Amino acid sequence: ICVVFAVIISVFSLIFGLLIGFGAAAVSFYVTAFVCAVLGFVVLPVNALVSGALLGSGCLCAAAGILCMILTVLVAMTVPVICKGTAWLWRKMFRKA
Repeated sequence: ICVVFAVIISVFSLIFGLLIGFGAAAVSFYVTAFVCAVLGFVVLPVNALVSGALLGSGCLCAAAGILCMILTVLVAMTVPVICKGTAWLWRKMFRKA
């Protein structure tokens, strides 16, 4: 019973770690995208090629941030399923005779 409990706790720890990791990655990508976009517009009068590269990298960072946000939502949607599966497992193991 202790092993099953340890496995359940480790699965929940994994899911919440993924949630925090993907959420932090999404926030950092958004901040990076904003900084690249601002710098791209600041550098525009000086060098158009560098400005285009900065704006493009800002768009790529924003797209990666959106991807991480979608992954955060998808991982968060698995939490109720894991809870239902855990409840089913406990009922199956400790069924009253």
